[in-house]
Amino acid sequence: MREKDHHPTPAVRTTYTSADVARKAGVSRTTVSYVLNGNPMARVSEQTRKK
Repeated sequence: MREKDHHPTPAVRTTYTSADVARKAGVSRTTVSYVLNGNPMARVSEQTRKK
């Protein structure tokens, strides 16, 4: 018997947006932006940052 060439299915690359992250964390897109950009003026609790 011949061994078939094994060609794995290419991985599907998923791109997530700040809106996706905000929806999943239950926060606003603005909050996501503040946390990701390290905005020092933003008042975001540590608990929210961890989400």
